[in-house]
Amino acid sequence: MAEARRTQVLDARYELAAAPIARGGMGDVWEGTDVRLGCRVAVKFVRFPGDADEEERTELVRRFLREAKITAELQHPGVPSVFDIGYDGDRPYLVMQLVRGVSVADLVAEQVRLPVGWAAGIAAQVCAVLAVAHRASLVPRDLKPGNLMLEPDGTVKVLDFGLASKQVSERPQDVRSVRPEVPESLTAVVAALLEKRQEDRPSGAVEVYGELIDFAEDLGPMPGILHPPSLPSPQRMYGAVLSRVFAATKGGPERPR
Repeated sequence: MAEARRTQVLDARYELAAAPIARGGMGDVWEGTDVRLGCRVAVKFVRFPGDADEEERTELVRRFLREAKITAELQHPGVPSVFDIGYDGDRPYLVMQLVRGVSVADLVAEQVRLPVGWAAGIAAQVCAVLAVAHRASLVPRDLKPGNLMLEPDGTVKVLDFGLASKQVSERPQDVRSVRPEVPESLTAVVAALLEKRQEDRPSGAVEVYGELIDFAEDLGPMPGILHPPSLPSPQRMYGAVLSRVFAATKGGPERPR
């Protein structure tokens, strides 16, 4: 990745760390400092394969800029904020909110068997992000554990809105064949999401959220990953108030519409 470090400071403003902190499908992410504001940021570069021709490089830049636009349009706590975009030579870069935490891929690898409640809770948060994306007529197509970040306060951020090749032929394995303790009704939700034909899948993220939220219970502490429950969390305080909006008239916390 030496090619991306032609300059130590981008646009006389963003000072990069010595090495990338993550590598994604379309680019590499570096931690940096906005020297004008004195805050930490994430800087994402498009990555060109060594054998890419001019047409392929142009297409990669187009997709990278499209992802930047998509991310900038979405206003949601589960989407990293976009601050700036620029070029280092012919390579575009995106300046974003620096997200701290652990990827869900690493979390699963570390926990081996993620509790059902936490799996449902993470998926429900992702559905909340998808709901706002769908309202903007945007369809993220690269959702996977490596693109989801669990922050120390328990919130989940979706890091990548790029495109991927959706899998259409192989029949997915039944969840209960590997996790017998998963409730049958939750297994049915997962199976419906993995149906090959669109008409056989749920109608949208809001419907899936409604199916998942009741399983998001017993979300116990994760030492070393989440802040201890005794530590005040502004996000949880905010969410606790929002959960009471309309609760008196609807008989419970509102589900997103």
